[in-house]
Amino acid sequence: MSSRGEGGSASTGAAVGGSTGGGIGASSGSGGASAGATSGGAGGTAASSGSGGAAASSGASAGGSSGAAATSGGASGSCALTLGQSDLFFGDVQLGIAASQVLTLGNDGTAECQISQIAIGSGSDPSFALASGQGLAEVVMVGGSASISVTMMITSETGPAKRTGTLSFATNDPANPTVSVPLTGLVEQDSETPGWPQWRHDSANTGFANEDSSAMHGVVAWESSIGVPGAGTTWTSSPVIDLENTTYVLGLLSGGDGLYAIGDDGTQHWSILLDDAQTNPLPSTPSLLTGGLITLLAQAGGPNLFYTSDSGIAISGLAYTGGFFASRPNADAQGRIFCASAPESVPGTGSFSALVYATSSGAPELAASLSLPFATISQTASVALDQNDDSYWAGDGQVVAIGPPFLAFQPESSWPAGGVTVATAAGSVGGVVSQVAYDPYAGRVVVASSWEAEAAGLYSVQTSISALDPTSGTIEWTTALPAASIPADLAALPSAAGNSAPAIGPDGTIYVGTGAGLAALDGSTGSTTWTFASANVTSSAAVAADGSIFFGAEDGTFYALSSSGTERFAISTAGPISSEPAITSENSVVFVSDDGNLYFLE
Repeated sequence: MSSRGEGGSASTGAAVGGSTGGGIGASSGSGGASAGATSGGAGGTAASSGSGGAAASSGASAGGSSGAAATSGGASGSCALTLGQSDLFFGDVQLGIAASQVLTLGNDGTAECQISQIAIGSGSDPSFALASGQGLAEVVMVGGSASISVTMMITSETGPAKRTGTLSFATNDPANPTVSVPLTGLVEQDSETPGWPQWRHDSANTGFANEDSSAMHGVVAWESSIGVPGAGTTWTSSPVIDLENTTYVLGLLSGGDGLYAIGDDGTQHWSILLDDAQTNPLPSTPSLLTGGLITLLAQAGGPNLFYTSDSGIAISGLAYTGGFFASRPNADAQGRIFCASAPESVPGTGSFSALVYATSSGAPELAASLSLPFATISQTASVALDQNDDSYWAGDGQVVAIGPPFLAFQPESSWPAGGVTVATAAGSVGGVVSQVAYDPYAGRVVVASSWEAEAAGLYSVQTSISALDPTSGTIEWTTALPAASIPADLAALPSAAGNSAPAIGPDGTIYVGTGAGLAALDGSTGSTTWTFASANVTSSAAVAADGSIFFGAEDGTFYALSSSGTERFAISTAGPISSEPAITSENSVVFVSDDGNLYFLE
């Protein structure tokens, strides 16, 4: 950090800075002695050009606090300011521990660069501040350098996980009279969260794990059978992983649906039978709770919420008589389970319900419920939570926001009555499937809606992505991705449209599967950053801290891409891949193929 601006004099020629690094003045020529060379006073403007004694009347005392800079008409040469960084990124910042970043300044010009009015920009997150001892002015000599130091201190986890701001200052560079440098930092998340404890990894449904997978080479370390698939068998259930890297996944047993526990060496620890009447794995995903408990939604003899231990012992179950479960369970930090139900009646009639179960008593019990204003054509829904336990529910192209269950479990009054419509699809086959996520870094709700269309025996998958303001429900942007044709045999699969939920990287990039492959979108604008061509993608992507993206396609190929959309590796399986992968803490990935195997990649 440079401090050339301190203690400058007010004599003629080139007075630099006041006692607090304030205004910068430069003068030449004839005129009144009191106006020719003073540096900016408190809020004043020092700017003489040799025309008389009144030029500095508003800034006539040295040592001002924030005077504006201006160059004199008689000076030779000019400043050409350079920045060592285009932005300052603080990375993950721990609560209560200050992080710092330094902006380096250079000068490629023929006159010194005078920097003034250094400040954190208006509208910046309050966690950003100038470092202690950082002056409000700097001088960069020709061919020299200087620096500006900024700190970030998180004092509360309330608010978005991604904090932004700007560093601003004025210069005498004629090409850059004002400069604004973006500031970004992330609130460090709880490192004790299990490797991949539930569908989409976390209650916000981001699909992001803070694990480095850069050393992966795509080698299949082992594969484990989780059932013998029959004609039309589809795995839409996804694996979850605990702190010991044990994988829990739904599959098929000799008597019906079952739950498997498989160690990180491929050894099956145990399996339990859940249903003796089904020939497809349950269309749910386990959710790991605190205390080594597992919950999942099932249809065993009727809609049930199962509650088991991590040793495979069934502790309790709860029958639900209001329809059937239409979403995967989403658990919050307090062990509450959020899920949606749809009526058993003919599709298109009745209504969805939002359900919250409490598990603190040792058995699940219904704690709150609310009717959702969704159509029931697709009979599929999803729910995402923000850091304040507000919940966002999506189904059939609509989104509803509901307040925390420990307050009034009611729709947010600031949202439109009846929710927000983000997609409509007249003539669709099976309705619109909408999957919702909450972006904790930017504080926005993201919804991916897909539907299948048929014309003259030809099928296509269409997908749109929308971002909403979580406070008002206002749609910030909607991007319609190009429709993609799919073979008729794949169109017959239940997961042919809409199983792909949005994944959100820490830089705000949104990844979503389409009928033509995987698309990456800018979270701020909705513009498409890149696309990767593959077979129809109904598998939701998983994103690692190094920027790697993992997903499967319906031709049985599993892909790993870099953050720029280039292929890292790909492997082939003997069946379509409809479920999402999970990233482990051992620099590996697990996923399920419809060939009936769980794959472990290193």
